Amino acid sequence: MTKEEAIRQLCANLRYLRERTGLSKTRMAKIMGVTTATLTKIEEGTLPRRTGVKVLLRLSDQFGIRLNCFFLPGLGGWQPGEGAGREDQNP
Repeated sequence: MTKEEAIRQLCANLRYLRERTGLSKTRMAKIMGVTTATLTKIEEGTLPRRTGVKVLLRLSDQFGIRLNCFFLPGLGGWQPGEGAGREDQNP
């Protein structure tokens, strides 16, 4: 996986995680410690330079997801954009 592919996968997984848990962009941004505008850029596939590992550590703690899962296709089994109904496969 290239660096660009890893970033795209991370961005897709973050959006999917937010949608799956029913969080608003405002709430997810607050959890991440970023602005809503920054979260929008991330969900569109652009990871701002100032976005550090602290963001992933916060999300890992909040949602109980191992750091490496943020870079796996569909959070280790889920495909970004899928609807609910796959809760039995929690990573």
